[in-house]
Amino acid sequence: MKVACIIVNYNDFKTTEILVNHISNYQTIDNIIIVDNCSTNESFKRLSKFESDKIKVLRANMNNGYGAGNNIGLLYSKEKLNCDYAIIANPDVLFSENFVLKCVDFLVYTPDVGIVTGVMLNGNSEVEQQNVWSLPSACWEVFDASSILKRLFSFSKQVRTNVLVDSELEYVDVVSGSLFVLDINKFLEIGLFDEEVFLYGEENIIAIKMKRFKYKSVRILSINYNHFHSTSITKEYSKMFSRRKLMVRSKKIILRKYHKLKKWKLIILQLLLDLTLIEAALIEIIRNFKNKKIEID
Repeated sequence: MKVACIIVNYNDFKTTEILVNHISNYQTIDNIIIVDNCSTNESFKRLSKFESDKIKVLRANMNNGYGAGNNIGLLYSKEKLNCDYAIIANPDVLFSENFVLKCVDFLVYTPDVGIVTGVMLNGNSEVEQQNVWSLPSACWEVFDASSILKRLFSFSKQVRTNVLVDSELEYVDVVSGSLFVLDINKFLEIGLFDEEVFLYGEENIIAIKMKRFKYKSVRILSINYNHFHSTSITKEYSKMFSRRKLMVRSKKIILRKYHKLKKWKLIILQLLLDLTLIEAALIEIIRNFKNKKIEID
């Protein structure tokens, strides 16, 4: 039984270095695979210094997004290193060796489970609940893209009903992509990450695929990890409108490919998603105006 840790880096080698240094001596991890997603800075050169028998540094030919980067690492870990389980880790997380041990053990002894994670803590070690949620409906995918609708209905993420097995374990629908452990063979069976999606919504797609193949996801409540939120899409896409465009594109793909919708309903929901772009543009204009006014005052 071999375990790999896959870390996708894009222009953020300093954060990736911290994580690699933190986990490089873990006995529970056989290989660490760093996938540089065709960074435009010196990331690949800086990260290549970690290359060893245990640590592999790969470079994508182009940046096709979060999912594509992880797929490179997953396929390499299976085809070249013959690994059975993989940790999918954002560069801006830290986790213990006990986290790996408990997640992998659960996957080994629970054949109908394909993904395991723990409780997410922020940089101050405070519990954050956003690392699991209910599988969104088609309509909720639209609500989630709108700042106004989310505030109007007091939604930040669709409230999830816990299915507790005991005090340490719960079955969940969707697991955050910040950190989770997966069974590689099961993940290959469901078709890996959807590379048509560049960013946003990958976790919901995985949850839909997992359900289709009757595999389950679990959160173990007795283990946790820190997510520092230091690697952010806002570094690369500083404007709200740019981020919203990425989100809307992904949600249109999700609606088209993963929800069985009648044509008229799909058209309406896609039009509503386009309206959220107008909303984002207006919000950004108002914010810029207020900021300029403050500077003048």
